[in-house]
Amino acid sequence: EVGIAAGVRRIEAVAGRRAYEAFKREELSLREIAQLLKTTDLDVAPRVEKLVAQMLAWLAGKVWEQFLLKGRLSRVLRKIRLSQL
Repeated sequence: EVGIAAGVRRIEAVAGRRAYEAFKREELSLREIAQLLKTTDLDVAPRVEKLVAQMLAWLAGKVWEQFLLKGRLSRVLRKIRLSQL
């Protein structure tokens, strides 16, 4: 399906040998992805979902860590300024 104008869609299809070749390319890609993820073809989507959740949790942890470090740094700087008075 391809958008060709606002509100207009065009359905494109392949048939016969080209359809078979397109399917085989997709199948090969899926197998390569499964190998990279060390899982089966059927478990690729759940594995990717798990990896995305892990990455988001890791990033959230890093953001929180930076937030805490900034808070500590500002308290240290405040104490230094007060001690210089």
